[in-house]
Amino acid sequence: MPTGVPCQEMETETFADPIVQNTLKDVLLLKADVTDQTEADLALLKRFNLIGPPATLFFKAGNQEIRERRIVGYMEPVLFNRHVIAAFGISTGNTPP
Repeated sequence: MPTGVPCQEMETETFADPIVQNTLKDVLLLKADVTDQTEADLALLKRFNLIGPPATLFFKAGNQEIRERRIVGYMEPVLFNRHVIAAFGISTGNTPP
């Protein structure tokens, strides 16, 4: 489990939310735990110009980041769900009013 509070909140609240899970059902999710700050961890943070976790990055086919949709820090489930729908143009019934 991630050690930082925002990381834990993203994992236990946002990504665990049933509506978010349904929206992400067809999205490939990759998780990188950089808690140990190894050389590889630091290289990954540098590659994406990040200071530290948590960060959620979105990519189009062809590995092109949708930079304007990048999230740094915690985002509560309802807002995150809307963010994902906007990032990928997903049409679902999962957008609360």
